[in-house]
Amino acid sequence: MEFLAPNFGLIFWTMFSLVHLILCIVAVLKLATLPMRYETKFAWLVAILLVPLFGVATFFILRKSGQLKAV
Repeated sequence: MEFLAPNFGLIFWTMFSLVHLILCIVAVLKLATLPMRYETKFAWLVAILLVPLFGVATFFILRKSGQLKAV
């Protein structure tokens, strides 16, 4: 019944937002260290900041699989 408490939603979304903010910061810092052209980095930066969940997830998935390469 704790999940039905009025403050559970507030706590959940606050924690979700903090984790998301940390992931965005880590993604931007990792992006800064990758050997890419500035246009490509800028496009990734826009994707990470304007489409947050999809942009961050896609960045980390492609980075992990090695598909992000210097262009």
